[in-house]
Amino acid sequence: MRQYMLIGLGIVLGISLLAGIFLVPVDNVLRHSHKITVNDDAYGNDNDNNLSDRFWGIISYHNLSDRGKELYRETLAAGGTYTVPKGEGAPEFPYPTKQDIRTHDGSPVKFVTIIIRPANDSGLPPAPRYLGFGTRSVKPPLTGAPWMLRYLAGFVGVVLLAGSGYALYRKRSAGLEHGSS
Repeated sequence: MRQYMLIGLGIVLGISLLAGIFLVPVDNVLRHSHKITVNDDAYGNDNDNNLSDRFWGIISYHNLSDRGKELYRETLAAGGTYTVPKGEGAPEFPYPTKQDIRTHDGSPVKFVTIIIRPANDSGLPPAPRYLGFGTRSVKPPLTGAPWMLRYLAGFVGVVLLAGSGYALYRKRSAGLEHGSS
């Protein structure tokens, strides 16, 4: 009787893990990317006005929050792209999804790109260069931790179902052999 309870538990857990893969969505992550560097004369003499017409906004490096500065430095240090879990972004950065960009009435570049004017003492390339910084809310890569947890749950679910099914088959086969002798 105890063996049937363990087999039943294995089947229930296996089905639950497999169902969880489909019922629990993978949460988006926040991607930061250093996109462009704009020189002084690229958009005319009145850089701030011309740039704000084409991009989401211009933010001085010193006006970024501590979290914004940290994310910006991490992005540059990581070679241009840095990803953090949802909820760990900076409050001054917009994090549009792919759907937000499609439904926005302006150009996608204006909606997702922030131009940061670094200060001379920030340790970043000196002004008057502008650094383009794009932010998005995206699905994590298939090799990311949220997906790996799904793969692990699926594997464990399949192993539990297969093992429980095999144990049930063996138990019933042994019962039939004993009953036929």
